[in-house]
Amino acid sequence: MKAELKSIFKNKNFGVLFIGATLSELGTKIGYIALMVKVYQLTGNPMNLGIVAGLGLLPGLIMSLIAGVAIDRYNKKKIMIFCDIARSLVCIGILIAPSISYIYFLVVVSAIFDQLFLPARASMEPHILEKNELIHANSLKQSTSSFLLIVGPLLGGALISAFNLNIAFIIDAISYLLSAFFISLMSYKYLQSEKTEKRAFSKHTQHFLKDIGEGLHYVMNNSLIKAILFFHLTITVIYSMQAPLIFAFVNEVFSAKANYAGYLFSVAGIGSFIGSLITMKIGQKTKNFNSLMLVLFFDGIMFMLFALCTKFSYSLAIFSLAGIIGTVFSIVIFSVVQEYVPAIFCGRVFSVISFISGPIGLLSIIIGAYISKIYSVKTLFIASGIMESLIALSCFILFLPRKWNKLLKQEMV
Repeated sequence: MKAELKSIFKNKNFGVLFIGATLSELGTKIGYIALMVKVYQLTGNPMNLGIVAGLGLLPGLIMSLIAGVAIDRYNKKKIMIFCDIARSLVCIGILIAPSISYIYFLVVVSAIFDQLFLPARASMEPHILEKNELIHANSLKQSTSSFLLIVGPLLGGALISAFNLNIAFIIDAISYLLSAFFISLMSYKYLQSEKTEKRAFSKHTQHFLKDIGEGLHYVMNNSLIKAILFFHLTITVIYSMQAPLIFAFVNEVFSAKANYAGYLFSVAGIGSFIGSLITMKIGQKTKNFNSLMLVLFFDGIMFMLFALCTKFSYSLAIFSLAGIIGTVFSIVIFSVVQEYVPAIFCGRVFSVISFISGPIGLLSIIIGAYISKIYSVKTLFIASGIMESLIALSCFILFLPRKWNKLLKQEMV
């Protein structure tokens, strides 16, 4: 694993991109705590917190396909720098916002730039890394994100307690500017090939709508991407349905308060960190179809065991294992897209996946809440675990390993 990390960080482009994105992510975690505190101070109504969270998701549903076209058409480096500077200004705007309506508007604006930055970063990485380095790079990114998910909110709360809300927003704004600075240090060498692709791209597509159609056509006519999309949607349905109901589950099964749910999410974060380290260690072996379906199968088993568990200490251990398994699966799927999708379509493929999985996730939340009222959260968790494991078994039987490997070889050509 040390050798792979050394190889990745010898790449200056990846190094400065990683440092910049990590700094901005830390700032985001700190700023999010400050945002929620400010919203509650302004309104005193918990419903407004939910509105802010919902508005943050809205741009992803509306403009993900447009963002994908923009990322494939234009200079990814400049897009990321522009997004970072814009998000820094948004942080200052939220700091001085006099009312909740201004904050609602700025949250939407910030989410728009997030929708551009994240797929732009994902689409750029295949240009600056070797194919066999992508899975290690994604594992490193995930382990860092998991660590920041634990540290960021704690640091945000400590800063707000020791100083005030303003310092948290200022740190968030500075983190974006630092990110823009580090990304600006990336060499221009990568962008030469991008320019060539852009010229070829522009000859065949003149309008955004046509570009969007080409992206959808590519996804729907590529067997490998359709398989990846199916696996991703399986995880999306299961996790989206379960996550909001964890609070109800701990109350229903353990007669416990909401802080118990917090403990579960914390150990899941720790499990995610461990899972990313495992993926970094075993690397390319996880792309094997048998391994991938085994991971999906045991993820379902973990949720069934979690639902049947009667001791909270055991539930913590099982939930951390689920965090490990889910992270391994997600990193592998993400890396396969980066490695095998042509660069000219990479932005649109990520955006199509986001565009489809967003509404599916929301629909899953609604259906899960409805089913839990008819039966119970425990029954829902058991059923979703069984469904996930059965899907893994069915894919293994119907989508034979040799077919998966054949698709990977075809995309390599």
